[in-house]
Amino acid sequence: MVARLKTDDCLGNPPVVFELGDRYVLIDGANRISALRALGYQHAVVQVASPAVVRLTTWHHVLTATTPERVLAAVDAVPELQVHDIDLRAVCTVQLADGRRLAVHPKPGADRFAVLAPLVTGYLRHAVVRRVTEPDLAAHPDAAALVAFVELTVDDVLAAVRGGTLLPAGVTRFVIPGRVLALNAPLAPLRSRQPAEALEWWLAELLSARRTEGRIRHYPEAVFVLDD
Repeated sequence: MVARLKTDDCLGNPPVVFELGDRYVLIDGANRISALRALGYQHAVVQVASPAVVRLTTWHHVLTATTPERVLAAVDAVPELQVHDIDLRAVCTVQLADGRRLAVHPKPGADRFAVLAPLVTGYLRHAVVRRVTEPDLAAHPDAAALVAFVELTVDDVLAAVRGGTLLPAGVTRFVIPGRVLALNAPLAPLRSRQPAEALEWWLAELLSARRTEGRIRHYPEAVFVLDD
């Protein structure tokens, strides 16, 4: 993402946030924000969404280019986690290519949100991850494992943020009516160290010009994007 932002020198799809008091909760675009921070940006263009209108679903992770043993080692490496038989208190289930199916639980006293980040970080070091919406390992013959996360609610996400916990990228999947795509905002103004008020004016002018040129379209129907 850092290389892509350097090459394109523009922000294609703006990250999406909720407004939470005097803060903003990032709900989509963690990699874009991390890349902008790595490049030294102090500001970003974001879309503000309302928790009342979004729908939250969950991504599941298909793990390839690894082995079941490495996946289990990643689970074991998180001291706050334990593995039991399948039940409803698990934070996720792990389906292994050798037929085993395990439930991963936080140990007593551990935060059920806080354990997710080290778990995902652990297996990312040893696997290629594909995000899927259906937790069906049989549909992925090249996979060593499939990690199926429990469904979260918007209130769960906000509670985690209020508690100071960051959820890992690639788990929550927000369906956002009126999602802004292909903004392609140039990054040069964000490098200029202008105050936020000046950047707000610049963004308003950018959108006004797009509207005048007839370049803004609203598509209410569901679509497939083949080159995102």
